[in-house]
Amino acid sequence: MNSLQTKKIAQGAMIASLCGVLSLLNTYTGGFFDLFIYYFIAIYIAWYGYRFDLKSNILVLIVSLIVVFFTGIPTFIIQAFAYSIVGLFIGEALKRKASKTSIIAGTFFLCLMNNIMIYTIFSAIFEINLIDEMNILYQQLNQLLPNMPVSYELFLSFIPLVICLMSILETYVINLLCQLVFTKLKIDYPRNFHIALLHMPYCVGMILLLLILVGIFLLKMTDISEVYGQYCLILGSIGLMIQGYALLNYFAIIKEMKYFVILGIFLFFIPIGIYIYIILGFLDIFTPIRQHIKPGI
Repeated sequence: MNSLQTKKIAQGAMIASLCGVLSLLNTYTGGFFDLFIYYFIAIYIAWYGYRFDLKSNILVLIVSLIVVFFTGIPTFIIQAFAYSIVGLFIGEALKRKASKTSIIAGTFFLCLMNNIMIYTIFSAIFEINLIDEMNILYQQLNQLLPNMPVSYELFLSFIPLVICLMSILETYVINLLCQLVFTKLKIDYPRNFHIALLHMPYCVGMILLLLILVGIFLLKMTDISEVYGQYCLILGSIGLMIQGYALLNYFAIIKEMKYFVILGIFLFFIPIGIYIYIILGFLDIFTPIRQHIKPGI
C-alpha cells in the first residue's frame, strides 16, 4: 500500500471520527451548537475533497454519515448530510479552480435547497411550522402597528424571501469560515468576498430571467397555487437585485463615492429601489456596463 493510499484511509478515518464526536457533542448539548457544527462538517469534507479525488471523498462522506446515524438525532443526521454535500461541492470547486462566483452560486443553491426541504418535506421532523410562526409574528406586528398596510396574505408571501435571505447569510458564513480555515492551512481559497466583485455569468442571468417569467406566468395565467409563482418571481428578482447592488458598490468604489454605499442600503427600504436594483442587475449581467465605469468624475 503506497503512502497516498495510507493518507486517504488515515485522514478519511479521522474525518469520520470527528463527525461522530461532533454528533455526540450536539446530542449532549441539546443542539445548542448545531449550526456551527454543521458548518465545521462542511469544512472537514471540503478539506478532504480538496486533497483527494472525488470517489474517495464520497466514500468518506458515506462512512461519516453512517457514524452520525448511530450517534446523532434525526434532525442532526439530515442536516449533516446536507452540509456534507455543501462541503463536497466546495472541495471539488477548489480542486478544479472554479471562480469565486461559481463557488458562491453553488453554495447558495445547496443552502437554499436545504432550507426549502427543512420547511416543507422535513418540517414535521424538525417540528417547524413556518405558517404558524409567521402568523404569530404578524399578530405581534399588528399589535405594535394597528394600521399596518400589509395584509395577512401578502405577509405570508414573504416566506420565500425569508428562506432566501437565510440561505444568503448561510452562504456568506460558510465561505467566510472556509476562507479563514483554508488560508491558515496554506490552501489557495478565493479571498475578499466583497459584494462589489460579484459578477454573475450570462447563463445565471438567463436562469434568473426565466424564473421571473415563469413566476409571472404561474401567477397570472394558471390556476396553480400562487406559492410556486411567488417562489420563482422572488428568487429571480432577488438574484438581479443582488447583482444590481454589486454594481452600485462597484461604481462607488471606482468613483470613490462612499455615500453611494449608504444610498444603496437606503434603496432597499423604498418600493422603487427594488425595481432600480433589478434594472441595474439586468444591465450588469447582459451589457458591458462595468467596462465604461472609469475612475474620476
